[in-house]
Amino acid sequence: MARLREATEPEGALVPFSPGRLWTCWRPLRFFGVAIGTRMTVCRFASGALWVHSPVAIDAQLTAALRGLGPVRWVVAPSRLHHLALLDFARAFPEAALYASALLPPRRPDVCFAGVLGDEPESA
Repeated sequence: MARLREATEPEGALVPFSPGRLWTCWRPLRFFGVAIGTRMTVCRFASGALWVHSPVAIDAQLTAALRGLGPVRWVVAPSRLHHLALLDFARAFPEAALYASALLPPRRPDVCFAGVLGDEPESA
């Protein structure tokens, strides 16, 4: 079951979920007038590299916080709905490889994806 946003969880801040390993970041998001919110997860690998799942709207503060954790190497848009901040992440972290669900690349021809999610993970 997904963790709901805590009332004390600050908007746009990286919140430790597992100190030194996992963080989350919540942002407001509205679809058709309904407030649903969105949450990004950041995982730090043993190498120090960061894996970002479901990128949220990025600003200078979040960019600096991520850079402070380590190099962003992978950004994953896991569904057709989790791509709204993808280009902003690509601009902020041009060294990061972008990955998408199978249905997303035709919808976003403006994004250069390094790969499409499948049943088997890539070695990287």
